[in-house]
Amino acid sequence: MGLRQLARLLRVSLLPSALADGLAGLVLGSQGEVPEPRLFLWLPASAALYHGGMALNDWADRHHDAATRPDRPIPSGAVPAAFALSLGLGLLGMGVLLGSLAHPWLGWGGLGLAGLVTAYDLVGRGPLLGPLLLGSCRSLNFGLPLIVAAAAPAPGLLILAASYGAWVALVSTFARAEDGEAPLIPARQQSLLLACAASLPIPALTAGI
Repeated sequence: MGLRQLARLLRVSLLPSALADGLAGLVLGSQGEVPEPRLFLWLPASAALYHGGMALNDWADRHHDAATRPDRPIPSGAVPAAFALSLGLGLLGMGVLLGSLAHPWLGWGGLGLAGLVTAYDLVGRGPLLGPLLLGSCRSLNFGLPLIVAAAAPAPGLLILAASYGAWVALVSTFARAEDGEAPLIPARQQSLLLACAASLPIPALTAGI
């Protein structure tokens, strides 16, 4: 098993997107102050949860990939299925542990996020459930450190995290349409996309950011 195939399994190239969510939450929540150092443990926690979810996703899709994408690490035989499953579950557990070391709320939130990641990988199919689960995962990854880092959590912060999750859920419908997993209605989805983009600054301004 080579490092290249392992990196493909874990989607290492996509790691910055997960780290950016967590870092943005810490920075925006602290509102100009330096966050408590231990809160930065959420970044490796987020990375572990993200990569664990990727490994578990490939394990869950191994039979489908064998027919449609046989060059993927598991169908090609480069990464054993049992190893991918163990690695995915181990990384999810590590993410929860690191989150609990960062802050008790991040520990419980990490546990909830791990549950959502697992649900997305195992049952997150369909044009509605999949995007909703994905948006919820991204919303928690951003929203948990946002709330914990804030000296005085405000409702606007919750709205900001929820708005980001809604944005991700909406954008993911386009990806599913590209893959033929959902119908694409350009006029309706374009209107929703523009409305969502226009509304994103409102909760940020309400939260005083």
